[in-house]
Amino acid sequence: MERISGTLLIGTQMYSQLQQRQCIAEATAKEQQCLVDYFAQLRPKRWQEWEHKYSGLSTAQYIFLIMQDDLHFDDEAIATALNVKRTSVRSMRSRIKGREK
Repeated sequence: MERISGTLLIGTQMYSQLQQRQCIAEATAKEQQCLVDYFAQLRPKRWQEWEHKYSGLSTAQYIFLIMQDDLHFDDEAIATALNVKRTSVRSMRSRIKGREK
């Protein structure tokens, strides 16, 4: 039970950082996974849609979808949050599209 609540706490903090448009590029793999786990609990219908629509997405790809589809970030905001170039954002979008079922 403690592990679950710790995961959700970290996920909540990560999601809050995104909502405030803070950079999450330095987040550890564990923190990123906590964000994805939290989002799956926060928006179960959207999560199910993604699970049905896409095959085998990575944690980073799910975070991208959170920013794009849930928080409605444009390419510049996504690039800033991930500390990458806009071309990387377009590449990620293309890779995700390639995972559609």
